[in-house]
Amino acid sequence: MLKTSDCRKKKTHYYSLEEVCHERTNFRMTKKETKQKEKVAERLARHHTPDTTVDELWHRVEARWSFVPEHAIQSLFDSMPRRIRAAITAAIIIIITARGGCFWCG
Repeated sequence: MLKTSDCRKKKTHYYSLEEVCHERTNFRMTKKETKQKEKVAERLARHHTPDTTVDELWHRVEARWSFVPEHAIQSLFDSMPRRIRAAITAAIIIIITARGGCFWCG
């Protein structure tokens, strides 16, 4: 647990990732997520004709959305807590680093 009294005594104390987040966070994409990202990139690369109106774009999105497997969408929803934890952890580390190693020491 973070102790502000220890922090104020030693300005050079740096907290570990475990102390800040109370658990390890995986920043890497899984192989499955990487493959899904590559598939989306391939599909986007195949789309050569730009849409000229919002209605054309909307109809194209509706048509493509119907082909997305439900398990792919569920997989993305299931990965969100891990991704949010990673983003929050990264932000905390940036704040701590910017403040000289301690969140409470200005």
